[in-house]
Amino acid sequence: MQQLLLFIRHYATWLVFLLLQSVCLVLIANESRYHRSAISNAAMEWVGHAMTAYRRAIGYLNLRQENQRLAIENSKLRTRLAERLTVADTSFIALSGKQIYEYIPARVVQVTTNASNNYLLIDQGSLAGIEPRMGIIGPEGVVGIVRNVSPHFATAYSLLHKKVSVSARLGDGGARGTVRWDGRSPFYVNLEEIPRQQRVMRGDTVFTSGLSRIFPDRIPIGVVESYYLPVGSNFYQIRVRLTSRYSSLDHVYVVRHLFRKELDSLVQMLEHDQ
Repeated sequence: MQQLLLFIRHYATWLVFLLLQSVCLVLIANESRYHRSAISNAAMEWVGHAMTAYRRAIGYLNLRQENQRLAIENSKLRTRLAERLTVADTSFIALSGKQIYEYIPARVVQVTTNASNNYLLIDQGSLAGIEPRMGIIGPEGVVGIVRNVSPHFATAYSLLHKKVSVSARLGDGGARGTVRWDGRSPFYVNLEEIPRQQRVMRGDTVFTSGLSRIFPDRIPIGVVESYYLPVGSNFYQIRVRLTSRYSSLDHVYVVRHLFRKELDSLVQMLEHDQ
């Protein structure tokens, strides 16, 4: 206790200065949207740099496991490339050879799983071409959607966020529905709007549907864990076990749709005409 009092007495001037600076920043942020945004971005940058240093320090402990995971992912990518070289890719032909998506590599520097609305912080921002509403995928599948961006970092809502919904497809060529989190387990989400006419089996893979401009088609989301058809309902209630493991998430890719702004502009014109 005595040491604490001596510390406060010795640094009293600096402590008062920091307190007054904090009060000033709060008052400025409350009065101005511009300053509030600037302070928020500065805080994101500071937290991002601090968490990056922390993750680098502990990253060596999981280096072998992470290298194995990356090797497996690279193997899968090479397999897909070989298949595309030998089998006609009709979607590629339909798009007249245009590249639709590009993938920006990033690393997760902070992630939450136990909150009512969860997020992640990645070490790439606007300088790398990242913008809000871009999708994020990992080695096992869908991870989340970018929310806010600073020059060097970005925050994103994960699938474990109640504001996130993803257009999904049940299996290969199955019915389309919507994936949402109910705020309960960090390992499961719900697949909604699948009609009773659809054949559902435990173990079916749930993919992205490709309808949105956030995620490409056929990115894994999870696997059907359980399902049932309520009496008198036309739609299943389906519980899906996520393929992405947020607690061990490290390397991710931000998905950039190269023609999103052009397509958004066309849709806005149609909506305006109506």
